[in-house]
Amino acid sequence: MMGHAALLILCAGLSACSVPGSTDRGLNEQAAWASNLGIDRNRPQATAALPGPDGKVRLTAGELKPIPQPPVPAPVVVAPAPVAAPAAPVAAVSAAQAAPDSERREVLTEILAWRKAWVEGDAGSYISHYAPSFQGELTSRSAWEKQRRERLASRDIAVKIIDLTVRMVDGVALAEFEQRYTSKKHEDVGTKTMKLRKINGKWLIIDEKWRKA
Repeated sequence: MMGHAALLILCAGLSACSVPGSTDRGLNEQAAWASNLGIDRNRPQATAALPGPDGKVRLTAGELKPIPQPPVPAPVVVAPAPVAAPAAPVAAVSAAQAAPDSERREVLTEILAWRKAWVEGDAGSYISHYAPSFQGELTSRSAWEKQRRERLASRDIAVKIIDLTVRMVDGVALAEFEQRYTSKKHEDVGTKTMKLRKINGKWLIIDEKWRKA
């Protein structure tokens, strides 16, 4: 059976329409009134006011098809905009980072071999760790070799290498370490920096500097 609210809607605008229970009548009275009109409360029906003979108004009951409920719009799901991954910080990748570890190991091995030759007074091996063009602060390569051979003649020395680091930049190995030199006549501590380049398959010292600590 149509509810009281539905009857009021159907009768809207018809002044002669009489809808019982429009004031304070209860639901039981509305049900009895609908039954008297022959309305099957188990089917969707409605009562309407129509003009009758002599201008009188009569109530008629007729079966109506259920009014389909308006479709409930599906909730609009707005897909969240894809969150772009934070851009990786743009950092200049130096040649030191790009250089393979194998090259750094070769340089480290070369420097340790250089130290060993120095401590053992092996002038030939010591000199072989320098590039052919190296002459230190002297005027010629031959003058530099002569000086080194004289100084390495005394084997009673100790050389310690501490905190050795190697970086690769544009094909050149930059090595830095603390050097502690001790002999019977002299001892000093300072920072040694070296540059090495691979020449004919071997890392050779092309420049070196020492700074007293």
